[in-house]
Amino acid sequence: MKIVLIQVLFERNNIEEWLLKLALSSSDAKFYVLVNGVSFYMYLQLSFTVLSNVSAITHSVLNSFRRPAVILFSILQFGNNLSRINGIGVMMACIGVSVYSILKRSTPSKEKIT
Repeated sequence: MKIVLIQVLFERNNIEEWLLKLALSSSDAKFYVLVNGVSFYMYLQLSFTVLSNVSAITHSVLNSFRRPAVILFSILQFGNNLSRINGIGVMMACIGVSVYSILKRSTPSKEKIT
């Protein structure tokens, strides 16, 4: 299934062929494509909801924290190995988000002029 999805990235002109391969593939593959699409749609909806309630910078920082969270989840759930340099990167991302949130709370917010 991964090969078919990678093929779509590089050969966008053959989308009909890709759809035919998907239609002929197993029901598990169809289910995973459906779950992937629904999950991504829900992520985008949640992202727009969060963006409407917080500033763009806060949204960007939260989005940056999502990546290390996904990495840590994959380590815990699937037992993926994490190299030393990757671990340092995840740690730096988490520390950066923490420092930002501490500084954001400690500085007084400016009122918006409307």
